[in-house]
Amino acid sequence: MMEIDSVRQFWEENPLFTGEFSGRDEDLFEEHDRVMYADVFNGVKMEEVFSLPQVNDRVLDLGCGIGFWCSLFSRDIGVEQITGVDISNNSLLLAEKRCPAVSFSQGNAENLDLDDETFDFVNCQGVIHHTPNTGACLEEIFRVLKPGGRGSISVYYENLLVRVASRSLPIFRIVAKLLLRDTGRGRNFAKIRTKDDLTRYYDGADNPIGKSYSTKEFRYLLESSGFNNIEFTYYFFPSRFFRVPIPNFLAKCLISVFPFMIVANICKDK
Repeated sequence: MMEIDSVRQFWEENPLFTGEFSGRDEDLFEEHDRVMYADVFNGVKMEEVFSLPQVNDRVLDLGCGIGFWCSLFSRDIGVEQITGVDISNNSLLLAEKRCPAVSFSQGNAENLDLDDETFDFVNCQGVIHHTPNTGACLEEIFRVLKPGGRGSISVYYENLLVRVASRSLPIFRIVAKLLLRDTGRGRNFAKIRTKDDLTRYYDGADNPIGKSYSTKEFRYLLESSGFNNIEFTYYFFPSRFFRVPIPNFLAKCLISVFPFMIVANICKDK
């Protein structure tokens, strides 16, 4: 099986990024919003971390999943022209229920079936670190973005904790066994064997690909794809994996010191 087929199969079987939800679709969407705001963003102001579209922009949400960002752009900003693309048809079925006014299609981020210079804004959050060829995804984003168009792209960040843990995996496994809990999908961090496991396990032990990047590595990929106007921001600390609840004030401190996501807010030259 090709790597991209393994990625597609995993997300077809696991359309939710955590797999920790239950109940009806309506309850699921509310619960998904709650987890995203409480755990992933944890009080950060969106506009301080992410470049956001304007109301009249034609927007592509690449790797839209079950439609969190599509819903946010439509509900909170009033964007009317939104296209959502995802590799998982099961994710798209949920996204269509969540955002009936959005146009959705199944696609591969490495080879999009979209015309050149179509979109004013491309949003791609936590997606392309799961693809075999991250650079090809960035080239596709550059291709479909209009000259002068903007975007926001995030990947897992190789922070200090990841770098130290990857050099001392036996010690990390002992610490993980004491401090971290298995939140489902086989996320037993005490079984981690490689550096990529440290990020791959966030979405489940069966997740075939999960890569992290330093700022230098991410910048190189972006510049190699054609982007020159790049601003980086950082966010997210996976507090919910700890056995003991982490207070919000401490979680915010950890985010500032050990962010697990790096965001590139980009603008394509005119």
